[in-house]
Amino acid sequence: MSEQEIQNLIKLLKSDETQYWEIAFQIMKGTGVPNHPEVYRYATNNNHKVLLSYQHNLLHQLSQQYPSRKPRRNKKKW
Repeated sequence: MSEQEIQNLIKLLKSDETQYWEIAFQIMKGTGVPNHPEVYRYATNNNHKVLLSYQHNLLHQLSQQYPSRKPRRNKKKW
């Protein structure tokens, strides 16, 4: 996927219109998920998009690219 195509995909994911999110996930299902931090960020920034990624069998691919950070340890001061 070219840089221009990735930027167009990000525009779809950043849209407020849910039908554009659906189109973005269909594109990723056909071409694969690009290894780009903004794609991951905008493809997982709300519950509806996470559900779409699950429905399109892309959740695993997205989560492998940018695994969640290690949880912080709370240091308690006594």
